[in-house]
Amino acid sequence: MSKSAREMLHRVEAALPVDIAIFAAAVADWRVANEGEQKLKKTAAGMPPLQLIENPDILATISQLREKRPPLVIGFAAETEHLIDNAKAKTQAQGLRLDRRQ
Repeated sequence: MSKSAREMLHRVEAALPVDIAIFAAAVADWRVANEGEQKLKKTAAGMPPLQLIENPDILATISQLREKRPPLVIGFAAETEHLIDNAKAKTQAQGLRLDRRQ
């Protein structure tokens, strides 16, 4: 089992080549920039600053491979607004094509 998006990406890459890749869920888009080695304790100074950095986009990484790209790459997205516009933008950014079956 993968514990981080980076580890999941490495495991997916290690499984290539494959005929079909189906990406049914996304990992978190963001992760903590500086992971601590231990628990952050409460202090009088209050909450420590929290900086986030982007996780790798596993679907986009695999769909844009030049070598070992699966012939068929399928991805699902959960959108809460502007469904078609967001889906079009996402598929274009990830090197996929939009299929609007309903």
